[in-house]
Amino acid sequence: MAFGKSRSLVIVLAAVLAAAGSGFALGRLTASPASPASPELLGVAASLYAKLATAAAQGAGVQANYLVEGSLAGARQIALVRGTYSLFLSVDPAVIQAVLYPDLADWYIALARDHMVVGYSTYSSSASLLANWSASMSADLAAGNQAGALNVTRELLDHVFSSGGKIGVSDPNTDPEGYRVLMELQLAGLLFYGDAGHYTALLRAAQQAGRVVTVGAGSQLFSYIQSGSIDYDLALYLSAAEGASIPYVRLASQVDLGDVNESAFYARASVNVTSSGGTTTLHGAPIVLAATIPADAPDPADAARVILYLLSPQGRAVMEGMSLAFLAPAQFSGNATSLEPTLRDVLGSSLLQEGV
Repeated sequence: MAFGKSRSLVIVLAAVLAAAGSGFALGRLTASPASPASPELLGVAASLYAKLATAAAQGAGVQANYLVEGSLAGARQIALVRGTYSLFLSVDPAVIQAVLYPDLADWYIALARDHMVVGYSTYSSSASLLANWSASMSADLAAGNQAGALNVTRELLDHVFSSGGKIGVSDPNTDPEGYRVLMELQLAGLLFYGDAGHYTALLRAAQQAGRVVTVGAGSQLFSYIQSGSIDYDLALYLSAAEGASIPYVRLASQVDLGDVNESAFYARASVNVTSSGGTTTLHGAPIVLAATIPADAPDPADAARVILYLLSPQGRAVMEGMSLAFLAPAQFSGNATSLEPTLRDVLGSSLLQEGV
């Protein structure tokens, strides 16, 4: 960032941080307003990041109400109800590009990374076995024992499909967790059996046997796993598991879609999803939480304030508290001339850089 922008950056962040509000209620996903007269910002948030979206609006002092959907379904809603939504928090930049580019958006900001995990129910007959695997995996990851992490991942996935337990997934046509389940299974199949279709075939067999519960968005599986209605939740991010206190087992980095160093291997997985009446092929890539402001947003300035809060040290602390690996700096991609002025002012700073 040019030195001439330093003063404006300080002023912008001071205004954002001074506007922090008081608590937030998840029942309606409405943040506390800066003042009773503040207009309400309408946004769309990926289902597993609803808490983050609400906390960010609260911290920015913006009254907000979010439609909480799987990212694909949410993007389609923005395209369907034009001029209604001012902010979109997606769990995959590819969704923004596939559904909103080029007319409804032409940029996004990558904020944080996450990891796929396998959640399990404490009521499952396999709970103690999975708890042991969880402890072993944590030790292997901490020690950098890649062979050990791969072995636990293989044993875990083999058990999920051979145990006879019920499995939860989400719809790949509405929710990124859904197509990422298929991607992680393809990657595991390639690693352990030299066959990308090995585990996806086992998933199809489990579906045909009535052992799979499919929902529209990953967060809808929380009640199933917490009640013991399913044994395993495959459509789950690390941050969501931590936030909902769902026990889980980590996966090896080659499978969990959370390591940028594995990007080339992730790209070997691909899933066809139905989007806006057509079919889109999505390739495996590291999980990225991204934000954009639709081109026809009615409240773009308030939406920019929410994004600025997420870029601030306070916003990053919120993300870290939710087990999200925030990007420092956040990464901008797209047309910079479309940015709100307050966001354009921080582009090139230690907070926000052009993506590589």
